[in-house]
Amino acid sequence: NTLTVRKIFLPGENSPFSVSGEGWHPTGNFFHKNSIVEAERNPALQKLLEIAAISNNSQVHHNQENNNYELIGDPTEGALLVLARKSGLKPDEFQQLKVDDLPFDSNLKMRATLVKRYGKSELMVIGAPEKVLAKAAFKLSTRGATPLLNHEKEAIHQHISKLSNQAMRVIALAYRPCLATEISEQDIDELVFAGIVGMIDPPRPDSREAVEKCRQAGIRVIMVTGDHVNTAVAIARATGIIDHTDENNVIALTEQQLLLLDEDE
Repeated sequence: NTLTVRKIFLPGENSPFSVSGEGWHPTGNFFHKNSIVEAERNPALQKLLEIAAISNNSQVHHNQENNNYELIGDPTEGALLVLARKSGLKPDEFQQLKVDDLPFDSNLKMRATLVKRYGKSELMVIGAPEKVLAKAAFKLSTRGATPLLNHEKEAIHQHISKLSNQAMRVIALAYRPCLATEISEQDIDELVFAGIVGMIDPPRPDSREAVEKCRQAGIRVIMVTGDHVNTAVAIARATGIIDHTDENNVIALTEQQLLLLDEDE
């Protein structure tokens, strides 16, 4: 299966951008309020797409033999790379701008890239939305970087929940000016929040049948995932891991909740 970005939320926008296209094929359009949008005419959208292209170590190649596009690297980064290419950006041209790169860190739940262009250095960050939002002090808007207020953070959290409840994997993108020559964890702070994207990874068609066969055989199916808890629950319902009789019980635990339990629990 391939991850495909379907939604983009920019700070300050009440409605999302939609993205067309399928899989790793780097063609598609951007829509806002049912109209096609040219990304280069929207500086805030263009900035988010540049972060997607630059803070990225994946590659998508065209296999001419079967006329198919194939991913080399992480699927989440691949989906962001394809998203950037749909706007007309050429990610390969950004590689020479990289000064330092921090691959995805499972503790930080983020990845970061330090770039230098136009004589200025900039740190670009991609990661779990709650983690990135916690490190953000500003937002990117049509007026540039402005303070990110508490009620605006709450609105972003609501967008995250909305996309997660639709079984989408949600990723946040941010940046900040940076004078360092290499990335340190201390630099990932006071970020300018650029937006979130929601990507879909539909369950395989035979997943529900496989889960049902396990149930009939007396096997209890448990899913472990790095996705947002709402996304996990939505996928579990779609595949039959959770059914309507489970609604009054605890059906999902986050990592933090698990760490608070003792062995018997």
